[in-house]
Parts: sequence; structure tokens; C-alpha cells
Amino acid sequence: MEEAAVAVLQFFARLIWPIGLVAIVFGILSAGVAAFASASKNGRGNVALTQSSILERIVVWFCAVVSLLALVVVIQTIRFSPMSMPTFSTLSVLLAIALLLLALPALLWRTRLRWMAEGFALIGLAGSAILGMWSIGVFFLPPLALMLWVCIQHVGAVASALSTASRSG
Repeated sequence: MEEAAVAVLQFFARLIWPIGLVAIVFGILSAGVAAFASASKNGRGNVALTQSSILERIVVWFCAVVSLLALVVVIQTIRFSPMSMPTFSTLSVLLAIALLLLALPALLWRTRLRWMAEGFALIGLAGSAILGMWSIGVFFLPPLALMLWVCIQHVGAVASALSTASRSG
């Protein structure tokens, strides 16, 4: 029984690099498309955000909670570190930044920058999975897949809105 659990975790650990790299590339694409859509004008104004799905709400608020926990850990780490020039590993600083990026969609929820923030959160989730792949990175895969799906839907919505605007205008 233990061998099966180890085999499943090893399988998912092998998926972290390919899924993480695809998610980073798609997060950059999603943030860029969302930034373009919020800046572009069609005949009736900006490309409007659609209603958020329950899946989007779940993954955004999960990311906000994880980011809040990471903020507490960062504050406590800085607080309890030696006062004389504390040195932190580069990877730990990158992981902290990636985890803090996860709060952007919740902070920008009611703005037109929400979709762009979700692209940055996708990059943060992918970075967290890759940087934590030797310990907790496997547990970032389910929210990473959900956020990837949400960003794919947003890119599709922007593409259809821009194509409709170009046909009508």
C-alpha cells in the first residue's frame, strides 16, 4: 500500500516541471491578453469582464488564503531572524514572492485588472510548484490546474469579444 502512494506522488512530482512551465508561459500570455483587452477600445468601451464562475471564486480565494499564510510566515521569519544582516536563500525569497503574487486576484477582484492579476497568480502558482517540488510542490498542482483552466476561459472570452467587436465595427 505504501509503495502505491509513493508511486502516485512520484508520478505527480514528475508532472510539476512540464505543467509548471506550460502554466508560466500561459500565465504570461493570459496577463498580456488581459492587459491588452483592458486597454483596447471597441465601439462600446472596454472589453467587459464576464461574471465569475464558482470555480474562479474558489481558486482565487484559495490562493488568497495561501498567500495570507505565506505573508504570516514571511513576517515571522523576518521578525525572528538575527538582527545583524539576516541572509535568506535566493530560492526562499523567490518562493515568498511567488506565494505573495497569489493574493493579486483577490485584491483586484472588483477591478478590470482582475484577469491580468489571475495571469500573475498563475505564474506565482507555477513558480511555487516548481520551487517547492521537493517538498510541497505536488500539493500546488490541483489549484494550478484550476487556475490554468480559468485563464484559458478568460483568453477565450477576450478573443471572442475582440473578434465580435472587429466584425461589428
